Amino acid sequence: MQTTHHTETTESVSNEFPTNTDLRVSQLSASGKRPRWALAVFSHNEARTIRAALESIVGAAADHDVAVYVLANGCSDATIDEVHACSASIPDLHLVEIGMADKANAWNTFIHDLFSDEQADDLETWFFMDGDVTLAANAMPLL
Repeated sequence: MQTTHHTETTESVSNEFPTNTDLRVSQLSASGKRPRWALAVFSHNEARTIRAALESIVGAAADHDVAVYVLANGCSDATIDEVHACSASIPDLHLVEIGMADKANAWNTFIHDLFSDEQADDLETWFFMDGDVTLAANAMPLL
């Protein structure tokens, strides 16, 4: 993981940003392939909807390999358990547990902290979705 922290001071105003000290990344399943697509699924207390969202990705990818990263930010319900339950049916599923409940922070974590420059260069397309929506069949290649 690569972390960049920038601090600048102007007229005693600090632009220090919090870093993700409460972060855990787990790869729950692996296809053995190197997906060219990455999909971030932002999730905060989505236990009722995350399973349907994740299951829709398989059909939406239309036989393309996609690495799925669920960014569970500040979850206090069973979202994480539901993501674990999907590991057998979702190839290349990663769970990113973030202590802070903040979607912008989760986005920054996904873009700036999870991938080395080499890994980012290997990816062709980046997708983003919320954990309370489902994707239509064959939708991703059309985007």
